[in-house]
Amino acid sequence: MQFTEIQPSTTRPGAAQVAQAEYGLRDILGILRRQNRLILLTIALLTGLAGFYCWLATPLYTAEALVLVDTSRRNILDPQQNFARPGGVEDARVNSEVEILRSAATALALVERFGLDKDPEFGPQAGRLDWLAQGFGLSTDATRTDAESRQEALRRFLKARDIRRRSGTFVISVSVSAQDPGRAAALSNALAQTYIDRQVATKVRNTLGTRDVLNARVVSAQNDLARSEDALDAFVRDNLDRLESASGSAELSQLMTSLELAERQKLDPQLAASRARSALDRADWQTVAAVLDTEPLTGLWQERESLTNRLNGSPGTAPANLRAELDRLDADLRATADAQLQRLLDRTSAFDRQIEALRQDIRTALARSEVSSDTLAAVFRLQQEAELARSTYQTLLARRSEVGAQATVQMADSQIVSEALPPAKASFPDTRLILMAALTGSAVLAVILAFAKEFYVGGVTSSGQLENLLPFRVCASVPAVPVAPRKESPADLVVNDPLSAYAESFRQIRAGLDRALSGVPERASPSGEQLGQIVLVSSSVSGEGKSTTALALARTYALSEKPTLLIDADLRRPSLHSHLGLAPGAGLLDFLGAPPDTPVRTSFFTRDPLSPLQVLLGSGRSPVPTDQLLSSRRFAALLAVARSHAELILIDSPPLVPVVDARYLAPHADAVLLLVQYAATRQSDLRLAAGQIGDAITPGTPILAALTHDIPSSSRNPYAEYYADTA
Repeated sequence: MQFTEIQPSTTRPGAAQVAQAEYGLRDILGILRRQNRLILLTIALLTGLAGFYCWLATPLYTAEALVLVDTSRRNILDPQQNFARPGGVEDARVNSEVEILRSAATALALVERFGLDKDPEFGPQAGRLDWLAQGFGLSTDATRTDAESRQEALRRFLKARDIRRRSGTFVISVSVSAQDPGRAAALSNALAQTYIDRQVATKVRNTLGTRDVLNARVVSAQNDLARSEDALDAFVRDNLDRLESASGSAELSQLMTSLELAERQKLDPQLAASRARSALDRADWQTVAAVLDTEPLTGLWQERESLTNRLNGSPGTAPANLRAELDRLDADLRATADAQLQRLLDRTSAFDRQIEALRQDIRTALARSEVSSDTLAAVFRLQQEAELARSTYQTLLARRSEVGAQATVQMADSQIVSEALPPAKASFPDTRLILMAALTGSAVLAVILAFAKEFYVGGVTSSGQLENLLPFRVCASVPAVPVAPRKESPADLVVNDPLSAYAESFRQIRAGLDRALSGVPERASPSGEQLGQIVLVSSSVSGEGKSTTALALARTYALSEKPTLLIDADLRRPSLHSHLGLAPGAGLLDFLGAPPDTPVRTSFFTRDPLSPLQVLLGSGRSPVPTDQLLSSRRFAALLAVARSHAELILIDSPPLVPVVDARYLAPHADAVLLLVQYAATRQSDLRLAAGQIGDAITPGTPILAALTHDIPSSSRNPYAEYYADTA
């Protein structure tokens, strides 16, 4: 795993660049350990919210019904017509049925059937604004039209139902979720049945539509047949004398007379049957009895009339036995009328057969007669037209009868193979799944937040984190010191309490600097004497303990009998004099502002009251731009003199981010100590400062970092036995 950090560039001297640093498992575990509070808090918060949601959510129960789609084309009247379709067509058919089941029309049929627009679960409910208005006692216009209520119920039901095809099968899963398990099962079964009913209704509607088309064609074919038969009869009548003279026989005349007689005899029963059928459909028993004119039917009608008069004369509710008797008479009348009507229809059919036979005899007689070829051709043409019209008419009659029969025996192509049962437990919320997902998601998010806080957000809270952020070695962590009621600087502990953890941290900084400076080439004067080394003490922003750290570190070096000079180079806000308990006097600003030929006198320097340390104070705020003073030859000459008289010179510089002064001091330094305040320095400022100091130093100059005002994570220091704190 790699993280981005700033380290000195190798492309140009003194530059800082973004590089990739690899971190091992130990570094990652260290980051997680330092951010364990954030991680645990994030996991606990998100998992708790998920648990609260599971407790608050309304349980939903899901019931599932299974529907099997039969893709074969079935004809119940002719089983021999059943055949299977190709596989691709079958899959397309099942997918089509899935889409029909998913359609809003199917769901709307169920909504209307069950009245879900009035249901408290699926029907319209008051919105948030309505509840808010009611809470303040305001009236709301929550009324909806029936259409709007149905649309709202449809929308809710569509969200509650789920239609899926079982992979690799012709089975469709129909599931519905509801707050009550029994209702969920009922709605699931009802949705499947509604789909099947609509499928049957569609097939019946299509079949009846086909029948209506055939009815129109039958009427047209019947008219065509009648015209062709009439044309043949008219031809024979018009040419009867000529045909008889040509054949020398009176057979045609006798046949035509018989045909006309049969047609006249057919009219009476045909007309009576038509009138009787119309009256029977209207239940007009008087007309039925008058038309059919049979003694049994007349007797039943008279008996019914008598019973009807008795019922009309009975005040209030009629006796039940009289009404039952009336229903019996109606049934007997209908049965007797149907029987009489069937006799009339049979007589009509008999006349039809007689007429058809006579016409056939006429055609046969014409074929035997010796007539001219033109006459014979005309007769043959008329006969063929009549035969063709009769064949078409019979075919349409048969097809109409078949379609009519199919309309009454249509079956669905789908069937419910497994009815939905009330579920034993709720399908939502799935507490275990939600909690596991919340735990996993919160853990991932917590780790992301931990790394974001470690590298981008918040302050630095440990030396390990500081090492991850900067490409510099962290030499020590300076513990925070409680503020004493008397005006003392924390740097006094280096002298007053040399065995404390605070003093030990500066000895660690000193050890780190000594190690870093040992790799820096030594400087020598023209006479060959070894010159002192300069350490620049800086920070990103103000208030990070630069002056305190510089003073404590300088005292640590001075107490080790190493000639040390501390320069307060913060010409804008000098503060070393306050830590020493001294009043500002002649110092660095006075020297830099003196005439060029003014020598470096001891009057510019101050002796530390607690150690052999020599100090060059700032002595006030500069009235001129400080970068001009620090980049001047006079300041360089001051450092040259300081190098010849002290082994170590520490420069307390201004912060890097707000002002530019430290960047003019950095080229003089043999090492840089960058201070970072515990949990206060922003990481963006720290990165900016690291880049600026990297650009400003001489190539090869070591940079070290130290964490100041560190607060231990535990109230007990595990190494307390090594220290003897008296402060």
